[in-house]
Amino acid sequence: MKKILISMLAVAALVSCSKEESIRVDQGEAIAFGNAFVDNSTRATDPSYSGTADFTSFQVWGTVKANDAATPVAIFEDDTVTATVGANSVWTCNVKQYWIKDALYNFAALANADAVALGDDKLPKTVTYTADQTDLVYAKSAQYTGKASGNELVAFTFQHLLSKVNFTVVNGSQDAEGYSFLVRDIEIAGATAGTCDVTTTPVTWTATANNGYTIADITVDNDTASADCGTALLVVPGAVTVSFNVDILVDGVVLGTKEYTSAATTLAPANSYNFVVTPTVGEEIKFTVANDLTWTDGGDINVQ
Repeated sequence: MKKILISMLAVAALVSCSKEESIRVDQGEAIAFGNAFVDNSTRATDPSYSGTADFTSFQVWGTVKANDAATPVAIFEDDTVTATVGANSVWTCNVKQYWIKDALYNFAALANADAVALGDDKLPKTVTYTADQTDLVYAKSAQYTGKASGNELVAFTFQHLLSKVNFTVVNGSQDAEGYSFLVRDIEIAGATAGTCDVTTTPVTWTATANNGYTIADITVDNDTASADCGTALLVVPGAVTVSFNVDILVDGVVLGTKEYTSAATTLAPANSYNFVVTPTVGEEIKFTVANDLTWTDGGDINVQ
């Protein structure tokens, strides 16, 4: 379990009585974070977090308030938490805070956000992202009540805010000797930058740029059952269309081309998609014989 030890200044109080005394209230346990990982079921393979071992830093926000207080006080404000990953992982933060008995705590965290705007609760509300192919992840903890001792580790389960897209070409005519397919000019039309409201369920995106994404050409031949784009794309969720051209080749010579554009598909955050194209050479060329091969009797030829 990865832990982040964070401490806060001790609380001191002065009271007046028959004698003026200085009374020191002992500080509580340090706030520590554990279980900071990315949901592996929807992770991007590259570039992205492929699991806990690759998740080495995030930004944290946190607030505290008394039970009867209306306004929380910020104790973590875009502070950086980093880790040295391995069998004995060590997590550290650039500030330290402590638990206060009976106080209420809320925490949120982000990784790879370009800009963050806070809500009235002083936690992230909207996140700005541009298409730099870096996994954008977010987590919000449950509310915690401080204890004098035995405080829990603050648990974060990060969720992907982007969608992951792969593109695969399946050879639909692998038994067609000498034929191959070139799928080229592959483009995904959709948002490449936007802002995300992380306080909604599910999170909602507003596009700020729609420059689209491009994928390198993919070729399959008799020796290739299928091939994909190699590196998955991280895409701003929302409506997208996919377009591409398919060349049919015989011994390297292009004999036909088909242009294709898909209907609009809506990509949801934290979901992984694979666009699969299965080109075929068409119907097999077949032959038929209309009549049986018979001989016509040409008659007798008399030879003297």
